Amino acid sequence: MKSVQSVIINDKHCFEMFGFDILIEDNLKPWLVEVNASPSVNATTSSDRVLKMNLLKDVFNIVVPAEWTEDNSRHGANMCTGS
Repeated sequence: MKSVQSVIINDKHCFEMFGFDILIEDNLKPWLVEVNASPSVNATTSSDRVLKMNLLKDVFNIVVPAEWTEDNSRHGANMCTGS
Protein backbone atom coordinates (compact mmCIF):
# COMPACT_ATOMS: atom_id res chain seq x y z
CA MET A 1 0.00 0.00 0.00
CA LYS A 2 2.91 2.35 0.65
CA SER A 3 3.96 2.18 -2.99
CA VAL A 4 0.62 3.55 -4.19
CA GLN A 5 -0.56 5.67 -1.27
CA SER A 6 0.19 8.92 -3.08
CA VAL A 7 -2.24 8.08 -5.90
CA ILE A 8 -5.04 6.49 -3.87
CA ILE A 9 -8.00 8.79 -3.30
CA ASN A 10 -9.21 8.59 0.28
CA ASP A 11 -12.96 9.23 0.16
CA LYS A 12 -15.07 7.82 2.99
CA HIS A 13 -18.13 7.86 0.70
CA CYS A 14 -16.58 5.51 -1.88
CA PHE A 15 -15.25 1.99 -2.06
CA GLU A 16 -12.65 0.76 -4.49
CA MET A 17 -11.02 -2.64 -4.86
CA PHE A 18 -7.40 -2.79 -6.02
CA GLY A 19 -5.62 -5.74 -7.60
CA PHE A 20 -2.03 -6.45 -6.61
CA ASP A 21 0.15 -8.53 -8.96
CA ILE A 22 2.85 -10.20 -6.89
CA LEU A 23 5.68 -12.42 -8.12
CA ILE A 24 6.95 -14.94 -5.55
CA GLU A 25 10.49 -16.28 -5.87
CA ASP A 26 11.57 -19.85 -5.09
CA ASN A 27 12.69 -18.69 -1.64
CA LEU A 28 9.20 -17.14 -1.10
CA LYS A 29 10.45 -13.56 -1.44
CA PRO A 30 7.56 -11.46 -2.82
CA TRP A 31 7.96 -8.75 -5.47
CA LEU A 32 5.23 -6.24 -6.21
CA VAL A 33 4.84 -6.12 -10.01
CA GLU A 34 1.93 -3.70 -10.34
CA VAL A 35 -1.20 -2.37 -8.67
CA ASN A 36 -4.40 -2.30 -10.70
CA ALA A 37 -7.13 0.23 -9.94
CA SER A 38 -9.61 -1.86 -11.98
CA PRO A 39 -8.64 -5.51 -11.54
CA SER A 40 -10.22 -8.10 -13.80
CA VAL A 41 -12.64 -10.53 -12.22
CA ASN A 42 -12.88 -12.70 -15.35
CA ALA A 43 -12.03 -16.29 -14.53
CA THR A 44 -9.80 -18.40 -16.79
CA THR A 45 -9.91 -21.67 -14.82
CA SER A 46 -12.25 -23.29 -12.31
CA SER A 47 -9.86 -22.60 -9.42
CA ASP A 48 -9.54 -18.98 -10.59
CA ARG A 49 -13.34 -18.73 -10.62
CA VAL A 50 -13.60 -20.08 -7.05
CA LEU A 51 -10.91 -17.68 -5.84
CA LYS A 52 -12.53 -14.62 -7.45
CA MET A 53 -16.07 -15.52 -6.37
CA ASN A 54 -14.86 -15.86 -2.78
CA LEU A 55 -13.03 -12.55 -3.09
CA LEU A 56 -16.19 -10.79 -4.33
CA LYS A 57 -18.25 -12.40 -1.57
CA ASP A 58 -15.77 -11.12 1.04
CA VAL A 59 -15.79 -7.64 -0.52
CA PHE A 60 -19.59 -7.45 -0.39
CA ASN A 61 -19.60 -8.72 3.20
CA ILE A 62 -17.28 -5.84 4.12
CA VAL A 63 -19.05 -3.15 2.09
CA VAL A 64 -22.68 -4.13 2.82
CA PRO A 65 -23.27 -4.78 6.54
CA ALA A 66 -25.26 -7.96 7.25
CA GLU A 67 -28.05 -6.04 8.99
CA TRP A 68 -28.72 -4.14 5.73
CA THR A 69 -29.87 -7.35 4.00
CA GLU A 70 -32.32 -8.47 6.69
CA ASP A 71 -36.00 -8.52 5.69
CA ASN A 72 -36.96 -5.88 8.26
CA SER A 73 -34.00 -3.62 7.46
CA ARG A 74 -34.50 0.09 6.85
CA HIS A 75 -31.37 0.33 4.64
CA GLY A 76 -30.50 -0.13 0.98
CA ALA A 77 -32.73 -2.07 -1.41
CA ASN A 78 -35.12 -3.16 1.32
CA MET A 79 -36.43 0.42 1.46
CA CYS A 80 -37.82 0.04 -2.08
CA THR A 81 -41.01 -1.93 -1.64
CA GLY A 82 -43.43 -2.87 -4.38
CA SER A 83 -46.46 -1.65 -2.44
